[in-house]
Amino acid sequence: MRKAYKIGVISPYLDGYYFGNLMYGIHLEAQARGAQVLAIQTSPDLIEKTEYRMLLAKQPVDGWINILDGVTDTFFSELNPDNKPFVCIGRKHDAPQGTFITSDGYNGVKQLTRHLLEHGYRRIAFAGMLHRQLDIERRYQGYLAAIHEYGDAGMEAHVLEIPNNIQEGGREGAYRLLELKMPYDAIVAATDLNALGIIEVLQQAGYRIPEDIAVCGFDDINIAVTLQPPLTTVRQDIERMGRVSGQVLFEKLEGRFRGQEAVLVDTETVIRRSCGCAFDPDEARVPANERELQSFMQEISTSVYEMGIRVRYSLISVTSDRDESLQWLSSTHFHSGVLALWSRSDCRELTIKEVFGTRVPASLLGRTMLAEQFPSPEITDAYTIGEDVLTLHLLQTSDRQIGVLALVGPIEKHRITYGYDYIRTCFNLLASTMERRALAQELRRSEAKYRDYFNHTPVMIAVTDPQMRILDVNPFFLEQTGYVGEELLGRSFLQLLAPTSREAFEQTVLQELGKEQFVDNLELQLVQADGRLMEGLVNSRMIEEADQGPTHVYVTVRDITQRKQYEEQIKSYAFTDSLTGLSNRLGMDGFLQEAMRKADTLGTQIAVLFIDLDKFKQVNDTYGHEAGDRLLQHVAAALQEQVGANDLAARLGGDEFILAFPGVTGMEQARAIGHSVAQALRKPLLLQEMSLSIQASVGISLYPDDGRTAEELLKKADLAMYHVKLANQASRH
Repeated sequence: MRKAYKIGVISPYLDGYYFGNLMYGIHLEAQARGAQVLAIQTSPDLIEKTEYRMLLAKQPVDGWINILDGVTDTFFSELNPDNKPFVCIGRKHDAPQGTFITSDGYNGVKQLTRHLLEHGYRRIAFAGMLHRQLDIERRYQGYLAAIHEYGDAGMEAHVLEIPNNIQEGGREGAYRLLELKMPYDAIVAATDLNALGIIEVLQQAGYRIPEDIAVCGFDDINIAVTLQPPLTTVRQDIERMGRVSGQVLFEKLEGRFRGQEAVLVDTETVIRRSCGCAFDPDEARVPANERELQSFMQEISTSVYEMGIRVRYSLISVTSDRDESLQWLSSTHFHSGVLALWSRSDCRELTIKEVFGTRVPASLLGRTMLAEQFPSPEITDAYTIGEDVLTLHLLQTSDRQIGVLALVGPIEKHRITYGYDYIRTCFNLLASTMERRALAQELRRSEAKYRDYFNHTPVMIAVTDPQMRILDVNPFFLEQTGYVGEELLGRSFLQLLAPTSREAFEQTVLQELGKEQFVDNLELQLVQADGRLMEGLVNSRMIEEADQGPTHVYVTVRDITQRKQYEEQIKSYAFTDSLTGLSNRLGMDGFLQEAMRKADTLGTQIAVLFIDLDKFKQVNDTYGHEAGDRLLQHVAAALQEQVGANDLAARLGGDEFILAFPGVTGMEQARAIGHSVAQALRKPLLLQEMSLSIQASVGISLYPDDGRTAEELLKKADLAMYHVKLANQASRH
């Protein structure tokens, strides 16, 4: 009887055209072998990747499939100390028990480039993310081989480097082309999504594809045939690549594998109109594809609507401490789920907090286990062999690791190969909600503490006359403020308030007391005896005697300092960059919106400085990410010193920063500020016993001259920065 193996898959993502088709191929092969698939998604976000360092599924699995950069070689060795068989898709591993599997991108791109040369194109560039992914490197080598073998004597190869393999990276590459004034007549993009981004931007800029420039891709994703013009590309059978990886792994597990170190899956050139060919045989399929797409989008819309209701209810439940936060899974294809939270800061131990579905026993609740033992047999037993896949999703925010969500359900090809699985959008939302819950719980505990003080112990009470001169205070008031009773008697209560609160008290309390006899829940700041400020919740009551009119005012104060601190902390998560303490993108947008409104009213200008650190990647590569973080914090501190109380310093992400200065008098002053900022950043940083001098490129835009929206201002400043960077690079050579 053949053993029912458990196959572990480690991948940055588990859905989308590439990863989804790989997963589906692996599932089909496991289905044919009666095996289980346990897949771990190691990246919580589409762009910002984090290094995976968890020992999840270390014990349960019999062999591994490692997709692209799902995990580093070093940590994989720690995850796999018993040298279990494994295969790598799209990358190599030095260990002898590993096998490299990829599509034959070399010959695929070589033939595609040859086709462009036969069309007569002579300025052909390769656009891709080089030096980070082996299969992209192989495609580039195929491009080079075609240029050298089939091109004219002395023909040069050209590279347009872009930051990632998705549409956003293609857009950035297209903007670079426009800045360079379109030096090429054809582009070979590393992926179809890169090609889509390039075509989108160029067409918006008025360029015709392929009349002005030909664009080709690699993958043959579903939308390639419906694009206008339809995309010439290289078709790689990703589903088959997944199946082959499963076949090789099973052969290794059964001791039958005698294959080579690398296994290549054939590719096929697909000729359509974006290369300049006049006829596209695939276009006849477009109406049928459109109908299929409409049907699929209707299904997705319905599912998203139903899930939205479930998610809203779930998140309300989470913040209410009710154990129903996984009930939204009932509107998905998952039939079982387990939520486990990290019980140790080193992410080596998990505690089961919630379960979903009848197949997972409720007895799991509260159980603690090592990460390498998760998922436990009670969870894997919920798996139906031949139908289901068990997936593990990390729940984390920029500040903390929260836990793991284990999901079991049938795999559906159209669902996981959709560009961005709608279920994944819930994971980050759930993580953020759970983080806010922790803060909210602290906030509620703080309020309960103060309610207890208010109800069962003396509260801060001051008795004044109608003119707010203090007649008496209770002992708790003195205890809280640090004053001595005699020094308060006869003083105005207003003297105990901070200046801004004093004005609010005069405008609100004194006026309202004369009308309503009371004022409730006014937040004011009290100055304590040692000069510190206390956040207070103030209630006031006017006491009248029947024959004398108003005689006294009772003022009660409840200390809400901690509650305000928690509220500010919660706000900071939304508007502050956690690494540098500067404003984040959301905080910057809010600042610019308000600054532009004031500038329109006053008729003034705003200078926006876009700052990009030169050679920051070299610092990361040479000294490590921890050193890179220290450098970013150093830069943030230097930038903070350059702005005043009415200005802004923000971090967009990576090594990009924004400064905004409302009220500048023109570009000359803005350039002077930019020069001063660049000089300030040159202050050396002592890094690993070496003095490191920082250089930055600074681009400037002015409101309203260069744009009337934040997005327009950033684009203009970004473009200006890029020209400065080019000039700086030229001056160094």
